[in-house]
Amino acid sequence: MDSFAPSDNRVLRESLTAQLLGRVADSLDITPTQFQRAKLAYETISDVVTSSADPRLAAAKVFPQGSFAIGTVVRPLNDAESEFDVDLACRLAANTSLAPTMAKGLVGAPLKADGRYANKLEEKTRCWRVNYNGEFHLDICPLVRASASDAIPDKDLAMWILTHPEEYAKWFNERADRARTRLLMDSAVLKAEVAPFPEENADKGWLRRIVQLLKRHRDTWCLRAGSRYAEFAPISIIITTLAAMSFEREFRSGHQFANPYNLIQRVIAGMPAFIEQRNTAGGVEWWIQSPVAAENFANRWNQDQRWVMAFREWHVVALASVHELVSVTGLDGARPVLDSAFGASTATKAISSYSLQVRSARDSGSLRFAPAAGGLIASSAVAGAPVARHTFFGD
Repeated sequence: MDSFAPSDNRVLRESLTAQLLGRVADSLDITPTQFQRAKLAYETISDVVTSSADPRLAAAKVFPQGSFAIGTVVRPLNDAESEFDVDLACRLAANTSLAPTMAKGLVGAPLKADGRYANKLEEKTRCWRVNYNGEFHLDICPLVRASASDAIPDKDLAMWILTHPEEYAKWFNERADRARTRLLMDSAVLKAEVAPFPEENADKGWLRRIVQLLKRHRDTWCLRAGSRYAEFAPISIIITTLAAMSFEREFRSGHQFANPYNLIQRVIAGMPAFIEQRNTAGGVEWWIQSPVAAENFANRWNQDQRWVMAFREWHVVALASVHELVSVTGLDGARPVLDSAFGASTATKAISSYSLQVRSARDSGSLRFAPAAGGLIASSAVAGAPVARHTFFGD
């Protein structure tokens, strides 16, 4: 078995650990076929809603939200038994004077009337879900304007909840892309509109990879025997927001890293710093403030303290997994750590991909160590060249 780091070379171990983690993140992407099916489902359902004869839908705008909008989709832990989510929003030309139940009904009516979806449709607390034979499900939620943000209806509370998914995607993508965003700006044209589905992102950058790694780690943590808080596992919006805020702090600090591993562990370690406890009239409340709306992502933490305890337990384990991975020697040492942290199937894919590259480079005589590129690569770089400092924020 190929050894990917001499035990006495910390910098080399960190560089190649980052390369291995990058391969784990890449293996978590859904397949091109799954992506195209999700895109087709999005376009078809969007057309059904926006083509409705109901004049109240004539100025609606449908757009992707959630992990597809920011490039952090994670394939199911078990492809044969699990589904991935496709989230979209339908912004109505209305405000919060429209009853939440009526807004929900407006979006659901054309889907109920379409024979393709009537038997696949399921009403959820804040959206309509269309189920696609166990492969994925598509959630479409209505939105209305609410002052400077949006509002989403909550069936259980029978009220509007402030949110702003489109602005959140822009906020995240600006940080992940540094100088650009892939999400379209709002259109001023008052007509039914369907925003293009995001393109597949071949160059994700490290923030997206870190979020994918953490989401998968959360999933495996939930399944691990003895995880007493599994049903209170951190939700994806909390993981994504805290990671992005911690990432941005590192970016603004101008900190230089010898390799991406240092960035990964600092971002994960820094996540709790953005969890607040605020004094309110009713006492002390937990807050994770949305960066774009008056929305508390940790609102459920104030209803049951097990949400707080679950985050703390998971975060300790996630950080320990990253630290443990850099301490082992060789792929044989890395495999059990990756198995535990990200699942056996994911670990196998990542290690196989890495081994194939190393063997190919060795056979061609181009195997070198290039720290600035993240480890062993097919390169003419001189082995043992000085380690270049880098931010690794955008690559």
